[in-house]
Amino acid sequence: MGQKKGYHHGDLRKALMSAALAVISEEGIRGLTLRKAARHAGVSHAAPAYHFGDLTGLLAAVAEKGYDDLLQGMQASIDAVSADDPLARFKAVGMAYVSFAAAEPASVKAMFHPMLADRSAYPSLEAASHRPFDLLLTHVRHCQEAGILQNMDDRIAALFAWSAVHGLSTLLIDGYTEEKGFQHEPSALADDITNLIFSGLHF
Repeated sequence: MGQKKGYHHGDLRKALMSAALAVISEEGIRGLTLRKAARHAGVSHAAPAYHFGDLTGLLAAVAEKGYDDLLQGMQASIDAVSADDPLARFKAVGMAYVSFAAAEPASVKAMFHPMLADRSAYPSLEAASHRPFDLLLTHVRHCQEAGILQNMDDRIAALFAWSAVHGLSTLLIDGYTEEKGFQHEPSALADDITNLIFSGLHF
């Protein structure tokens, strides 16, 4: 390993998280180890354990940031649409989800890794993971209040929408859409899928 970099405490934590994402991008989620993250960041092998405890702790930190970044992207997409158009704002949530997944596949792989299925040991991750769904749920309710979506169980409607965009995101990340002959840009596929979500939920 080359000369260690002179990170400050907070910078080193961020550098290790970035290194973890780089390893996931290069080798897949199964290729990530604390040693590889340390090597990629150019620091001591002991550094990741000091900051994150173990590999699950590192993944939890990466996943939490992923949920925070996803939420920011969703909110920015919503804010770009008129508040007088609840359907367009609902659709913006789904478009932003797919855009984030296409741009940050390594983050998505960390966010939904089976090692993090039980998040009880990571309360800040637990809280962060709920916020994007809660934002989607809010806009489902806005559409129901406007009379443009069915007056059904709002959480089921949100789950239906989430399932569709998450499924598309996973297929894009794993290369299955291209394998099946879809040469569309992710945004074009997201546009079609979000239109179909509305078709399935409107009156």
